[in-house]
Amino acid sequence: MARVLVDGVYRLSPQSQPNKCLGTSNSSTNTTVQLYSGSCNEANQQWNVTWLGDGTYRFSPQSANNSALDGYDTRAAVGGVGTNKWIGDFNQEWTIGSQGNNTYRIGPRTAWWRVLAVDETSHVVITDHPKDDSQQWILTNI
Repeated sequence: MARVLVDGVYRLSPQSQPNKCLGTSNSSTNTTVQLYSGSCNEANQQWNVTWLGDGTYRFSPQSANNSALDGYDTRAAVGGVGTNKWIGDFNQEWTIGSQGNNTYRIGPRTAWWRVLAVDETSHVVITDHPKDDSQQWILTNI
């Protein structure tokens, strides 16, 4: 997969809820991720996005740069997402595909046919990709 973003700090908002952003629950290494409302200017609501050179990216919260977005149970009906200490594991590597109009599909390396999404209760999950707004993300460079 080709590189679609330059390294930098980004705010991630689901296209279905552009007034919210993805963030971590606190500044420690192992946390859950959730959606936040508001200006999204806190360090736990902004992500360092880094190209790993092999078609994948690392997402690290500004509040805990030694950690990374981590997918688990990526092949289950509904997989989960959190952050853990960065160890370069495949579960911490993500693919990004441009969907046009500054929106992107973000998928786990371990299950490329699945995507990062927001479910009907606004939980951040990994699910199949039928291309709706809850599965596409607006990445705003900060």
